[in-house]
Amino acid sequence: MQHEIKRFNLWSVVKIVFIISLLVGFVFSLIYAGLLQMMTLLTSNFGGEDFVHMMPTGASMFFIVVVFFTIAFAVFYTIFAAFAVVLYNIIAGWAGGIVVELDQKNMSPQIETAPQDETTN
Repeated sequence: MQHEIKRFNLWSVVKIVFIISLLVGFVFSLIYAGLLQMMTLLTSNFGGEDFVHMMPTGASMFFIVVVFFTIAFAVFYTIFAAFAVVLYNIIAGWAGGIVVELDQKNMSPQIETAPQDETTN
């Protein structure tokens, strides 16, 4: 059974992409903030006192970096996904959508009865 994806609902894609982007952006921002902290420590330990004042330090800066990059990551990828959905809907309306082949499965639960013992009859 073949079906064609003619269009995607913009709002449903934006919701899902935003939530996934928040989670992925949070992980990436934690890594980035950790790397900034390590660079600050390494720079100060190896004689880079001139550069230490340019590096973000402290717990408040760590928090700001994590929050800023998480939100920026989510907003950027959500806008990109919305643009991609609009572009797909336009092209699919003109040239046709993606054709997928689906297989219909019987999802009703199978109730198995225990075999009856002939001595109880």
